[in-house]
Amino acid sequence: MPSGEIRVGVSSIGQVLGYTNNWFKRIVGSPSKKPKALQSLGFSGEVETVLIEGTREPQEVQTISLEDFERLLHYGVLNGKKPALAFLISKATVGFLEALRCTTVEGVNQSFELYELDFYAWTQQQAEFLQHKKWSCLDVPNLVEEIESLGKQQRQELGNRLGILLGHLLKWEFQPSHRSKSWLATIREQRRQVLRLLKESPSLQPYLLEAMEDGYQSALNLAVSETPLDYEDFPQECSYSSGQVLDPQFLPTQHPETDEG
Repeated sequence: MPSGEIRVGVSSIGQVLGYTNNWFKRIVGSPSKKPKALQSLGFSGEVETVLIEGTREPQEVQTISLEDFERLLHYGVLNGKKPALAFLISKATVGFLEALRCTTVEGVNQSFELYELDFYAWTQQQAEFLQHKKWSCLDVPNLVEEIESLGKQQRQELGNRLGILLGHLLKWEFQPSHRSKSWLATIREQRRQVLRLLKESPSLQPYLLEAMEDGYQSALNLAVSETPLDYEDFPQECSYSSGQVLDPQFLPTQHPETDEG
C-alpha cells in the first residue's frame, strides 16, 4: 500500500451506508456480482488487507480504496439509503476526512461494541454525536431498533396497566363483600398511570380501545385467579366504556348476581 494512502475498513461500511452486511460482503468479495449501476460508477471491488498498528494488539483489517468507498456512498444515496445520505450531509458539514474517521474501525465498530458492553455509555455517546451533528458516527441500526422499541414499550405498558385496572374493576363489581382499601388504591394508581401515559404520548389515544380489548383478557385472568369466580361469571367482553375506565370518580356498581345482601 502506498505510504499515506487513505483506505477504509470494510467491516462496518455496510451498516454505515445502509447496505445489509450480506449484500456488502458479496459485492466486495465477488466484484463480478456488482450491480451495473456500481459498474458504471467505476467500482472495482478490490479488497486489500492492511495491518493496523498502534493499538493494544495489531489487527489485520480488510480495506477498500477511498475512491471505491465514495462510489458506494453515491450508490447508496441514489438508492435511497438514509445512512448514506446522512454520511453525505456530514461530509458537507464537517469535512470528508472527519466524517470518514467515524466510519473506520475506531469509530462505528466501537459504537457497536459499546452497545453490547455498556448500554448507558452508548446512549451518552450517541447523544454527543447528535449534539455535534456527527451523523456518520451514529450507530444507526441500533438507534433505529431502540427508538422502535421505545414505542412498543409504551404500547405494552398501556396494555399491561389497563389489564390490572380492568381486573380490579371486575373484582370491585363482582365481589362487593371483599372490597378493600388495597383494591381501591390499585384502581386509582393504575388509572393515574394510564392517564399519565396518554398525556405524555397523545398518539397512544387511537390505540386505547384496542389496548382495552387486549388488556381485558389479562383482566379476566387476574379476576379468576384472585377470586373464587370462574370465567363464565364475568362478561366475555369489556362492559366498561373508555370514558368510565379513565374517569377518576368511576367505580362499577354492585353486580346483582353477586349481591350478598
